[in-house]
Amino acid sequence: MAILDQNYDIDYRRILLVYVKSCAIVFSVIVIAYYAFNFNNHDVTMWRIDKIIYRKSIGFDQPNVAMMEFLGITFGIFGLITDKKRKLSLILLAIITGIIYTQTVSRTSTILIILSIFLLFILGKKADNFMPKFLSKIVSLTPIFLMGISLYILLHPYSDTLNTILSGRLALYQEYYQTYGVHLLGRDNLENAMFDSGYLQSLLSKGILFASQLMLILTWMGWRLKSMSWKSAILLLAYFSLGFTETALQHFELFFPIVIILGNDIGKYKNEKNLF
Repeated sequence: MAILDQNYDIDYRRILLVYVKSCAIVFSVIVIAYYAFNFNNHDVTMWRIDKIIYRKSIGFDQPNVAMMEFLGITFGIFGLITDKKRKLSLILLAIITGIIYTQTVSRTSTILIILSIFLLFILGKKADNFMPKFLSKIVSLTPIFLMGISLYILLHPYSDTLNTILSGRLALYQEYYQTYGVHLLGRDNLENAMFDSGYLQSLLSKGILFASQLMLILTWMGWRLKSMSWKSAILLLAYFSLGFTETALQHFELFFPIVIILGNDIGKYKNEKNLF
């Protein structure tokens, strides 16, 4: 972020293009190897709400990871979409997302991709316009807000119905807290524990110091911008929201394309204001 803030002649589109092409090739090779050679098969059968479902890992460590890897690619694609091919690109991306969902049955990432596609489709060309500054500040504070909700869930009684919908996550989080507590530098006991919340994982497993640093970095991602585009705001909210139900906040493949897109906002703002 510091490099992007100081180097104003960076070709952001070229960086995103290399990123998307590289990740798409690797992703495709892994998926093809999975179906052709049963490569890295980590398929799971699990109970979800009221039925048993079968979920394919398509070559990754688990189905949710596969969908998160694809989400990182979609972030980069969103940054590359041009006005001429906007609607067609979004429709094709929605179709591909639907196909991958039928295999992984990964809900959160799929919902966030489809919702992002819908909002970008509705906004059209306006997606690249700058939003009001006060709204961008609110978006930037989302990690703090979601951490607050996570702490509330951790410290207060939960609804059995909601716990069932979330596949027992609420009960599991409170069990971790009651067993190990919260510490300044975290606990090794929880390093490999099953977490589906990036916010609580950073706090319980890594500790107060790490969680505070992470919240500072995530908040600063958008706060430092003079102006933020609607597209960047949508992607930031998708990334922050994913961290609420997945341990996704430390995934570089999600973090990187968003930082590049935010850097493009900085360059665009300076160009418009003739600040170079």
